[in-house]
Amino acid sequence: MSDFLVSVFRGLYPPFLLFLVWGAAVRIRSRQWTCFDTLLLAAFLVFEFLAAFQVWFFYGVFQTSRRYLWMAVPLSLPFAARGVADIGRRLKSFPRGRDAFHLFLLVFAAASVCNFYTPVLRGYLPGKKRQERLISFRAARWIAEDWKRSAHPFPLKLVKCDQYQSGRHPLVRSPFSRVGYLCGGQRWPEFFLRAGGIAPEYIVGTAPGCPEGYHLAVRLEPGVYIYRFKFKGKMR
Repeated sequence: MSDFLVSVFRGLYPPFLLFLVWGAAVRIRSRQWTCFDTLLLAAFLVFEFLAAFQVWFFYGVFQTSRRYLWMAVPLSLPFAARGVADIGRRLKSFPRGRDAFHLFLLVFAAASVCNFYTPVLRGYLPGKKRQERLISFRAARWIAEDWKRSAHPFPLKLVKCDQYQSGRHPLVRSPFSRVGYLCGGQRWPEFFLRAGGIAPEYIVGTAPGCPEGYHLAVRLEPGVYIYRFKFKGKMR
């Protein structure tokens, strides 16, 4: 639940949301609010609500991604632009206010770019995320080679319209979400594949303990284990 709330919070992007609220307040205070403003703001709020709760509606799981919520940003631009313009007007009334306003815009733009690229940069800078990226590549390389060698009985399946998946194999359940993609298959998202009785072919674990129906294939490194599916049929 906490991950869901963080995703929604980041998807609404609070600094930008501040400009939206400010701009809407300016429109109302100046008595310039129109029916089109109501329609635009309602469309923004409804889109954000549906983007945040779509997975919960269909699969009963609180899960979303901030990139889904960012898609509604164009609907909020007129209000945000009005908010920025009003802030600029107020700042320019002070000595050197024009310079302060330009500095404010520059800092906001730099912070936005940094926010967008931080997840990528953290994968290359020393730290936990870099270690996870390296483990992901190692695990994906091992799974791809093992999958090619094995006589697997899993044919590719047609993708259903309500399943957000590629239909590719192997299916990989891993705390490092990119492993499934990097090995040529896809990530195993529990909320619909599990409901359909479809099991992952590989499980990447960070703690010892073989799941039922699997066997330990390799100990990739201390604290990282790869388990291989060993029976046919649906999950129990």
